[in-house]
Amino acid sequence: VLLLSYPTLAQVQRHATWTQSFSKNEVKAGETLDLIFKATITPGWYLYSSDFDPDLGPTLTEITLTPDASFEKVGQLKPINPKKKFEEVWQGNVTYFTGKAEFRQTVRILKENPVIKATASYQTGSEISGLCVLGDNDFVFTGLKVAAATTQTGDDKAIVAATTPAGGAGTPAT
Repeated sequence: VLLLSYPTLAQVQRHATWTQSFSKNEVKAGETLDLIFKATITPGWYLYSSDFDPDLGPTLTEITLTPDASFEKVGQLKPINPKKKFEEVWQGNVTYFTGKAEFRQTVRILKENPVIKATASYQTGSEISGLCVLGDNDFVFTGLKVAAATTQTGDDKAIVAATTPAGGAGTPAT
């Protein structure tokens, strides 16, 4: 009976709280924008970045986008102003964040009502005890307004003026 209750004693430690946003609130189909991922890090802890040697040892922050025909990934994940230091335990340079972290991923919006979901996997470390904790976080992006792309019909340009929010409550299906 004691062994069965053991897993309930373990607590999930989370040392980063995440939010997400768009770099623009409105785009036309075919345009790019950045998905912005921000983390608030517990005081006394740090979050490893995404831009150092993955073979060094600590887990790099990775943000994986769930594939969907409504958008395409452009380029790699970009950490915004991480710090850099040499870590004795890994015998190499790592990049990391304290306090706040920001990552950006550029995407091209291909059509209205984009379905953008992502998952972050990351590692935080204690500046005091040296304890390292793995974490993950799921994201769902909503509220982006996408105007249909301009189309050519002979010599005339027809612009479709319909603008729809992506994933907003009460949005009618088209």
